[in-house]
Amino acid sequence: MESDVASVATRLDASVAAIAARPDHDAYAVEMWKYALAYHRGEEDPESVPPAASEACDAIPYIPPPAISPGDEPDETTAILDVGCLGGYGLYDIALRRRRANRDLPVLRGIDASGESVAMARELGETWGIGADLAFEQVSIENLDHAPGSYDLVIARLLLPYVEMETALAKMARVLKPGGKLLVQLHAPAYYRRQFVRNLARPVTAFYYLRPIMAGMLYGTTGRQSKRPWFSETALSVDTATRHAKRHGFHEIWRGGFDVKPLALLCKGSD
Repeated sequence: MESDVASVATRLDASVAAIAARPDHDAYAVEMWKYALAYHRGEEDPESVPPAASEACDAIPYIPPPAISPGDEPDETTAILDVGCLGGYGLYDIALRRRRANRDLPVLRGIDASGESVAMARELGETWGIGADLAFEQVSIENLDHAPGSYDLVIARLLLPYVEMETALAKMARVLKPGGKLLVQLHAPAYYRRQFVRNLARPVTAFYYLRPIMAGMLYGTTGRQSKRPWFSETALSVDTATRHAKRHGFHEIWRGGFDVKPLALLCKGSD
């Protein structure tokens, strides 16, 4: 198993490098894949250290261990949907941890609105997803039409600030089984305030980071998101997100992460 994991990692390194050399590559997805691969090299090499989680990046482990209750770890009967899968690096992290433990893999599905992201996920999945029930689809969360109750766990990292939140919550609640979990990560108001202050000497850039703060205030007080493209990005606190999630049958069971990019685990109530 160890040699198989090492071989897959070597091939992934080469594949990610080849994708990065293409003129039309998804730069952020490549960056996250490089981060994930470096993290696992650090875990596997006793002379190396995995990158420490920080406010800049805490994407791995994709499912933070504190969010998993004893006896509630994903197994071969679990169906997982990654919304905004960004090249599939998060599902790779989940699968690799299961394989290291010589355990069967969950059902793994990833969706993304970006064709480049999905193409990358499919290409790399041919290397690491052998034998897995794995599929990627280009579709936005607003157009998700998977069957009701299809999933035990839905993951939406850094997605909600960039989409129509009420629609997204309704779609994710629909595809979750009763008692299913939703793991979300947000760009909180503190993230945008920090960037705004850092860029005060550059008014255009400062205003760029002020927009989501204004949109977040509108959403927090009225429940409405602006339809104007410049104000569609929304700063969200966990309190605001969970308050609106309650309308769709969710309740919060855990929160963590950093102040600027908090994480929360929500549970869908029984129908």
